[in-house]
Amino acid sequence: MTIFAVVLMVLVGILTLVYRGALDDLERLSGSDRTGSRILFSFSLFVRWSCMAGVLWICAARGGFGWPSWTPGQVLLVLGGHTVLGIVSFGCAVLKDMPSPALSERMVAAMGWVPILLPACQMIAASTILFPGTVPALVRPAALVLMGVAALIAVTVLTGMFIREERQLKAAAVSR
Repeated sequence: MTIFAVVLMVLVGILTLVYRGALDDLERLSGSDRTGSRILFSFSLFVRWSCMAGVLWICAARGGFGWPSWTPGQVLLVLGGHTVLGIVSFGCAVLKDMPSPALSERMVAAMGWVPILLPACQMIAASTILFPGTVPALVRPAALVLMGVAALIAVTVLTGMFIREERQLKAAAVSR
């Protein structure tokens, strides 16, 4: 199973490069080329998160996350958390394609790194489970804390953006 997890992690790395290239192309392409880049972007993001879910499932099946002690509970908790992070990651990636006037270019560029940072932290945490003893024990909690902070910041920005958008729509409806 470790070899399969390593293959999935390599695939996640390759798909990250494909995803990043497609995301950069969205800024400069137009027409059908832009549509093709969007399809590649969505496909690579979905497959990458599916591969990472497989790696995390292998780690949770080994009981690598420690809580809860019941292994199926670990699998459900880890995959549920991974799904939420995937939705946050997708929301941040879509911001790059459809920037909001409420956010500065610098903020949109920073949010574009969330879909890269979250799986990178997950891969670091998974590496400490798959290869115990090769990575210092403090790396896993540090990676998980960094992932949590990045996700919390992303959720806060996305929520603020949606609230602001909702208020603007209500204000526009009242003024008509």
